[in-house]
This record gives sequence, structure tokens and C-alpha cells, in this order.
Amino acid sequence: MQFCAERAADRRGTCLSVLARASQDEMEVVLRDEMISRLAYSYEFLRTPETGLVTVRGRIGSTGRAFNLGDVTVSRATLRLECGGGPIIGIARILGRDRDRAEIVALLDALLQLPTLHERLYEEHIAPLQRAQAARRAEAAADTAATRVEFSVMTRGE
Repeated sequence: MQFCAERAADRRGTCLSVLARASQDEMEVVLRDEMISRLAYSYEFLRTPETGLVTVRGRIGSTGRAFNLGDVTVSRATLRLECGGGPIIGIARILGRDRDRAEIVALLDALLQLPTLHERLYEEHIAPLQRAQAARRAEAAADTAATRVEFSVMTRGE
């Protein structure tokens, strides 16, 4: 299959979302792939992995006024991958304090932008992770639905 830059750009948000939700173990499985190994690529940090707080805004019923719900911990990283066609920038923002995982996500984001790796990386690693995450969400939704209680209101006769 031929590389399509538009498709890769359209998939970037999805890929970043899937990678941000992946566990450290799942990330290490991806990095064990000999073509994707961290050691095979030269990169430098534009923003070293760091951890901070982000304020989360909420809205009641998705129509009410917005309010500050609270703060969450976020780790982020930005790196530049050197390759023959010029530098490629990889970014990552993940929930939690795992700076190593932020670095891995940023590297994988950059690698997903390489024409030689995009399709293989997506088909062999990102798509299976996406399916596994969807299955876990469906299982959690089914577990929650099993405990749902339906209330009905009885009225007195008229």
C-alpha cells in the first residue's frame, strides 16, 4: 500500500489518543519491534518530558455554564526526529506522571509521520491497540449497564 500523507495526517489525532491511553507494557511491545526501536533513531528533545497540572472544565448536562472541575496531572514531551527528508516533530500529552511514557508516545508520533513506517506501524500496532481499548470500554459499559436500576413513578387513580 502506498503512503498517503493526507490519511496519515487525518489519523494522527486518533493515533495520539490511542497511544496516550496505552499502558507502559503495551508501549514496550510496540518498541520491541526491531524497526521501531528507540535505539534505531536519533532524536533530540525540544521539550524534555515534564509533568504539570491542567485545570479540567466541566459542564452540567453539557448545556449548563462551564465550571472548574479540578486539576489533573499531565506529562508532556516534544522531540525532533532527524531523518533524510528533514526533521519531524513528535508530541505527547498524557494523563499521569509517567515521563518515560510521554517520551515513547512522542517518538511514536514522529515515527508515524515517516512514509516508510506509517502503514506498518498503524496496521500492526495502533489498530490492535485501538480495538483492545474499544473492547475494554464496551466491557466496562456492559458491566455498568448490568447494575442499572430503572425507576418508575406510580400515580394514584384519577
